[in-house]
Amino acid sequence: MYNLITMSEHSYSLFWENAKAFLAKRIADENVTKIYLEEGELVGIEDKKIFIKFETELAKNLFDGFYNQDLCLAIKETMQSDFEPFLFTTKEWEQEQEKKSGKQNYYLSSSMINKDLTFSSFVVGDCNNAAYSAGQQVVNNLKNPLWNPIFIYGDSGLGKTHILSAVYNEIKRKHSSASVLFMNGSDFASAIYEALNHGSVYLEKLKKKVSSLYDVFIIDDVQFLANKQKTSEIFYHLFNSFVQKKKQIILASDVIPDSLSGFNQRVISRFKQGLSIAVESPGAETAIKIIRKKIEYQKRTSGERDLNFDFTNEAVSFIASRFNENVRSLEGAINRMVFWSIMNDQNLITLPLVVDALKDKVSFSHQTISPKNIIKFVSEETGISAVQIKGSSRIKAIVSARHLAMSLIKEVLDLPFAQIAHNFNGKNHSTVMAAVKKTERMKKQDIRFKSYFTLLVNKIKN
Repeated sequence: MYNLITMSEHSYSLFWENAKAFLAKRIADENVTKIYLEEGELVGIEDKKIFIKFETELAKNLFDGFYNQDLCLAIKETMQSDFEPFLFTTKEWEQEQEKKSGKQNYYLSSSMINKDLTFSSFVVGDCNNAAYSAGQQVVNNLKNPLWNPIFIYGDSGLGKTHILSAVYNEIKRKHSSASVLFMNGSDFASAIYEALNHGSVYLEKLKKKVSSLYDVFIIDDVQFLANKQKTSEIFYHLFNSFVQKKKQIILASDVIPDSLSGFNQRVISRFKQGLSIAVESPGAETAIKIIRKKIEYQKRTSGERDLNFDFTNEAVSFIASRFNENVRSLEGAINRMVFWSIMNDQNLITLPLVVDALKDKVSFSHQTISPKNIIKFVSEETGISAVQIKGSSRIKAIVSARHLAMSLIKEVLDLPFAQIAHNFNGKNHSTVMAAVKKTERMKKQDIRFKSYFTLLVNKIKN
């Protein structure tokens, strides 16, 4: 549901024209701005959200993936404030408006579900197998949940929404009589805010109706409920009601429950009482499978364009090794190459062509050194997952890897201890300070460790 602020068509048009002009200066390829950007239309603004629709899926994907940072910057510069863009195809936007105009009768309506996000379209690897399996268990044990709640966590763009959507779609397919409530955290918060405006009687009827009407409750991006006391209380009430009735709850967040801020401790304890599962960045093998799957999807959904292209194995491996931070990065690179293939009438995409077409993005990724990338680097060096490095385990090997990551971040980026701590799930600055001091002692006492540490620093910088 979107309650859009009143804004004249002239104001919409003026803002969007200014944003497009800004984008045209940043995006070197004129075909992107003259063809695909021109499909875009600003259709609404709500709070700090901007809604833009595109005629085709390809145009939407380009600006939701590869050019998303450019789009966000254009909006920020034009509006002189941080707004988050939400992109739709024309069909998706029409579905949203139909949902919005529907009569609300003491129940919450599910957020828009992508029917293409299924278990069969999900690429399984070591990085996500546990979450994938847990999702399937939900479908197979709908009337007697094995774990409640299931809490899936990990960075943005790693497939959490895909798994939640797959659960929803599979339940609808296998259990047609089951009722599933799937909402994004921000949509849930907005709906509860609207319900509060109708008064306490309306709110109580809504809570009773939701707890009796739905068999499964799915919340994506549950972190958006933080620092909303009344909304959090209502969610807590619904949560307890579902658990008591043995109805499944599935939650997804960008961080582990212990690292969520802005929630009452009793809510955190509920999040932890079931099964918590991490999803991580895909490894090379999984990234290659994802790319191949996305290429086939692009061909299958190309419509009248009848796209006829393919990537060589070397081209796929290059993209997998350079853009495997998350699935969205991979999708962005693929969309760029599909667009390039269309514009240049090139059916076979080879490694030299990929290097040339993506040279600005590849160069950028190599020049950017961040705490997140250093943690990922240490993970690859030590064989210990990034989630474990950022976590609280006291196993000696994991602690050593964590101290190494903290020390490398301090050495390479020279960030304040408190800022470094922020990347390690709520650790405080004294923990980082102690880790760095211990590393410095080890460098003085062991020449081999000092050489190894220096080698790692050079690898990161180069």
